[in-house]
Amino acid sequence: GFGTAAAHYGLTTQHRKVIFVVTPVRLRAREVEESRVRIVNLSANKFFGFESADVLGYKVMISDREKTAIDCIDRPALTGGVGEAATILATASRRFDWTKAADYLEKIGSGALARRFGWLADYIKADVPPAVRDRVLTLAARSRKTWLGPGPARARGAGCYRL
Repeated sequence: GFGTAAAHYGLTTQHRKVIFVVTPVRLRAREVEESRVRIVNLSANKFFGFESADVLGYKVMISDREKTAIDCIDRPALTGGVGEAATILATASRRFDWTKAADYLEKIGSGALARRFGWLADYIKADVPPAVRDRVLTLAARSRKTWLGPGPARARGAGCYRL
């Protein structure tokens, strides 16, 4: 998941020495040859959106393109930061199922995540269908305020997403 899945889909150019494995089971981190394997436990409402993929001859379950972009926006520290999450969304948006992404955001049910997703989609000038943008704005309205990165000392909202 996260940066590892983004690299699999070609959504990032960053070389990863950390492999992120998403599982509901609590496991400890491991090292495999020169790579660290970091275990990420997601809550049950975020553990979906996987598909089967061939990775180096092994059949593995990996998050789909839409869930990968959403996960990277949700936890940018696991992708290389907010800037890298924006790059991943921009690259993914060229072959993106916006309706599926809105369905995923509704399933997760986080207004803060919907705000970040919507703001970044506007920032990268993604071609989001108006009906999907309305769905994201409706979800975003559930949250009072959120930060895209670390919270500033003094808060001011920016635009319709109030980030």
